[in-house]
Amino acid sequence: MESADLNSSANANDDARLEAMLRRASPALPDNGFSARVLAALPPEAEATPWRRIAFCVAGAAAGCGFALWQGVSWPELQADAAQFSAKLANAGSALDNPMFGAALVVTALSLLVAFRTELREKLRS
Repeated sequence: MESADLNSSANANDDARLEAMLRRASPALPDNGFSARVLAALPPEAEATPWRRIAFCVAGAAAGCGFALWQGVSWPELQADAAQFSAKLANAGSALDNPMFGAALVVTALSLLVAFRTELREKLRS
């Protein structure tokens, strides 16, 4: 069972003695280049746009175009498919008229901001 008086005066006296000892302590230990060695040992910062990502995007686009040509897709068929896609996309846009959907998007965005606030703060600082 725990003591009824967790913040006893003995603890306060110990805290005061510890504070006094810390004030009398010698100055901080000399660095001797330790911080510079630690910083030099850290990995380099990531590139803003890694070349691998660009290479994979280009390779994926080329593979997609090659597959479409291999399947014999013609330009008129591609235009017809694009027209169908845009018509379906316009029909799907009618769901955005619902105010509850907009409220759900706002709540989702705020939730993401709260969940990733530390990462966002670090990105904005650098």
